[in-house]
Amino acid sequence: MIYFIILILFSVLAYIYDINKVRAGKEFMYIIELLILISLAGFRYRVGGDSLAYEDDYQNLPTFSELIKYGFSDLPYQPLWYILNALTKSVSKNFFFFQLIHAIIINSCIFVFINKYCIHRFTFIVFYFIFLYPYFNFEILRESIAVVIFLFAFPLIQEKKYLRYYLLNILSFLFHPSALFLFIVPILYFLFKSNTNFLKLFFVGIIIILFSSIIVTTLIDHLPLNMFILAKLEGYTSLEININGIIVGLFNLLPVMGILYLLKKIPINNPNINVILSIYFILTLLSFIVEGSYRLLNYFSIFFYVILTDYIIYDIGKIYNAIKIYRKGVYKGLQLFILLCIFINKGYYYTRDMSMYNYGEEAYFYNLYVPYSSIFDHNKDHRRENIYYNFMDK
Repeated sequence: MIYFIILILFSVLAYIYDINKVRAGKEFMYIIELLILISLAGFRYRVGGDSLAYEDDYQNLPTFSELIKYGFSDLPYQPLWYILNALTKSVSKNFFFFQLIHAIIINSCIFVFINKYCIHRFTFIVFYFIFLYPYFNFEILRESIAVVIFLFAFPLIQEKKYLRYYLLNILSFLFHPSALFLFIVPILYFLFKSNTNFLKLFFVGIIIILFSSIIVTTLIDHLPLNMFILAKLEGYTSLEININGIIVGLFNLLPVMGILYLLKKIPINNPNINVILSIYFILTLLSFIVEGSYRLLNYFSIFFYVILTDYIIYDIGKIYNAIKIYRKGVYKGLQLFILLCIFINKGYYYTRDMSMYNYGEEAYFYNLYVPYSSIFDHNKDHRRENIYYNFMDK
């Protein structure tokens, strides 16, 4: 119920400030939205899948004064993750304090970025809340920190501030090993900064698919990484083809193709848009057969929804003005098709049947988040606990 109430509130605010262009109270309500999202994640109690693992681990992690005794080379996670946990645990041994700090970091960084780069901020927040918020705040706690750091690193490529870009990416990598991919993004940037076509994208995508394992293997052979992180990186590049991966990949790929097609109809002076969509397209192709590569899409998902919001939802009028009247219905249909594919993809993700992991009782993947429980009621949901310990904790 709490999710539904927040969604209604955010949708109303998007209507008021993005559609009706009301200015009064706009900045105040933007901050209120931020505080709501921080509170929802920060005050949760055993909500999420990976969150349960991190909460269980938290009790065994060192405080900052004890951290010096630990050898980072023998630990399964990246060093900055342990340092962040040690700092929060030095203040409070209750996991609630860590997740509150985490929620502040993730959502504040996203709101600062959106405030600078997104015109229709309130509509973006609606998309963020539906499609990304549970995943970033309740699941991929380590990787989401790496993702928000990359938000501020990516614009540095266009500004040719490469030293700062790579320093920030090193910071991302010290939170999550998947950030290793970000070191080749500048190469892809200059490859796609001008207008491109689907043939070029498919060609580059096939090359990356063919050589991804070789590239990553070469890199990890020359980096001082422990066996836990090496195993993670090798898992991300292992080849695996299955029908579910193809279906999910298609519903990721079709919206990107649709957006690329629509944006060719209007002049856009920002090369970042073409680069982001091209990389998103290639990573989606990669996810068809390379296990774990779907995680790399996380680094570009915020950018993707900014483009969707500003250029496809609101600036579609520019496309209409550039085409013949009789074709406007086709483009409107394509706009709706893009949104439909995104909803189907996310709907499939959240409604997967998890009954087999709940001892035969009805359960779905969304039960990792529903019902919501807070630190004020301390209610444990047996379905959530069963799904995590029987399925995710393997």
